[in-house]
Parts: sequence; structure tokens; C-alpha cells
Amino acid sequence: MLNDLFKKIPQPYDTMIICLCLLVLINTFEQFSSVLDKVIINLVAAVGTALIVENIIFYIKNRRVLPISKSAIISGLIISLIIAPYSPEISGLAALLAIIIKNLLKFGNMPVFNPAASGLLVALLLTNSPSEIWWGNANMLAALILGLIVSWKIGKLNISISYLAAYTLFSILKIAFVGGIPFDQAFLTAIMFFPFFSALFMATEPKTTPVRKETQIAFGILLGLLFNIYEVSLLPYSSFLALMTVNLLRNELDKLVPKPKPIV
Repeated sequence: MLNDLFKKIPQPYDTMIICLCLLVLINTFEQFSSVLDKVIINLVAAVGTALIVENIIFYIKNRRVLPISKSAIISGLIISLIIAPYSPEISGLAALLAIIIKNLLKFGNMPVFNPAASGLLVALLLTNSPSEIWWGNANMLAALILGLIVSWKIGKLNISISYLAAYTLFSILKIAFVGGIPFDQAFLTAIMFFPFFSALFMATEPKTTPVRKETQIAFGILLGLLFNIYEVSLLPYSSFLALMTVNLLRNELDKLVPKPKPIV
């Protein structure tokens, strides 16, 4: 039954675009219906910039025009769901940097860093803008349901689940020990906000994450740990830094994590 359902869901990138667009619609209706024009401008700035820059780079390399890049659309949508609709210039800059970094820094043919995370990190550091609001996670139920569909379709559920579990555990420990709060209160504080958008849409980017199940689990756990360590260390934009760190280490993780022994 699940296999039949899986086959009926559109291809991974198409599924991701559909789910991200639905998330835009849901959160716009709930959060920004009075400033719909700003949401549209923000979307156009991010998605449009990503598509244009991707095509320019592709043309320089291949002397032909690239068909519409689904990965560029995804990067633009993710960026627009993190940056406030009031800051289209930040979204456009982040999208520009995301595509440039993706094409410049590679392991073989694969990008080193998550494009959206790297573009956002550099753009926010350059501008010192307070526009990072993660409004894609405003309706956590929608982010969870749509995100699970995406993560399942692209085969990265192990990353999402292990990241959420590790994030929650280490957040409780951080709040309890660093904040000096009793464990029961630390638990309630930690579960008030789950980073579903980050875990299900960003951390699962296919080309910058491991394929093997065991390595995916290690990737997710390390991501949850580093996020909390960076927060305690007061490093800016810790979610982006943590994701880019594990992106960088993914090949080493694959070597370190033991492969399961074949059943004889």
C-alpha cells in the first residue's frame, strides 16, 4: 500500500516545489494576508534571482540555455520562507550567493554546502540584517505534514527524525544545565518549538546529504548537537553554520560510520 502511494507522489523535486508552494500559501494566509504584495515581491526576488543566475552560469559553461532549474526554484522558495517578506533585497542577495556558492564549491560534481543555507549565511553576515524569521515554520502542523511527504519522497527521513530527536534532547540539556532550569520545565520549553521546516525541507537537500541509512542517522544527530553547541557559544546564524558544518563532514562521516554486516 505504501509503495503504491509512494509511486503516485510526483518526482522528488516536483514534490518539494509543490509542498513549498503550499506552505507559502498557508503561511501567507495566516501571517501576511494584509501584505500579499510584499510576499509576492519577496518570492519573485528569491526565485527569480536564483533562476537567472543559474541560467547565466550554465550558459557560460555550456554555451546554451538551461531549461527551468527545479533546484534553483527550490532554493529560492526556501530562502523566501526564511527571510521576512519585508526584505526582498536580502532574499535576492541570498539567492544570488546560494547559486554562486553551489556552482563554485563542489565535491566532484556535487555542491559542498546546502545552497540555501550558504547563501543565507553569507547574505546575513554581509548585511547584518534582522530579517531571518523562519516564517515557513509558523504553522508547525503544515510544516510537519508537508515536510514528511518531502523527506519520505527524497529518502531522507532518517536525517529528519534523528535531527529532531537530537535537537530536542540536546536542547533540554542546554536549557537545564546552561539556563539552570529544572528538567520538567526545560522539557516543556524545548518542545514549544520544533524546527520542522529546517529538519524536513533544509537538512534533507539531496545533493549535500548522505545516501546510506546509517550515515544519515549520524548526520542528523551531529546536526542537532552542533546546532545547540553553536547556540551556547553565541555564534550567529547557528542553524546555517551547523548544517554547513555537517555538509562539509558528510564524506568523513560515511567513512567513520560502520557499514552493516551482510546477513549470511
